[in-house]
Amino acid sequence: MISTDKRSWKHANGTNVNEPQMLSPPDEMPLSHSLGFNGLATFDSHRLRHFSERSLSGSDNDENLAQMIGTISKKTLFNLTQMLNISFPDYDFSNKKGSSFALVPSYQVVRDICDRYLSPVVDGYTRISYALWDAIDDEIKPLDCMIYRYISSSSEVDPFTEDGVLWHFNYLFHNRNLKRFMMMSCRALHMQNSDEGEADEDWVMD
Repeated sequence: MISTDKRSWKHANGTNVNEPQMLSPPDEMPLSHSLGFNGLATFDSHRLRHFSERSLSGSDNDENLAQMIGTISKKTLFNLTQMLNISFPDYDFSNKKGSSFALVPSYQVVRDICDRYLSPVVDGYTRISYALWDAIDDEIKPLDCMIYRYISSSSEVDPFTEDGVLWHFNYLFHNRNLKRFMMMSCRALHMQNSDEGEADEDWVMD
């Protein structure tokens, strides 16, 4: 955290930092029918790792308090919401609760879903994907990460539910050993709601 983050953390949590919040369950994630996806990617809850596992354990006391599967420490939640705030400055995620996030069972799930979305729409994606996943492995060591996804609320507008979003995915990686976070996100936007792209295109990705 930089100084402004520390001030925001203290203002939001004060001394009450030891109470983990419940995450949303790792439920079925629909794949957009707009790209011809008819199935669902189902998650096996028995494959979930959680904060108390030795391979991911760290020295932070507030992290070690999250002993139950399906919980998130307030510190990790704060860092996830700050990452979203930085990535999407037109929106405010500061008050999001643990239920706005869900654990992703494995890195392979992320790769499979991203590849399935991007392969039909990114020219030469098969070749590009090797460099993409190698870069992610170098920067964040995803096999050592807890991986979350942000869940949009039907009652609020966010970058993933605003008008013109055709499909999207988002994944937030946390490597506790490296003390590093990373977000991987993509949206397909209808051109009538975007300032990017050529006039003869119907949609654009960002």
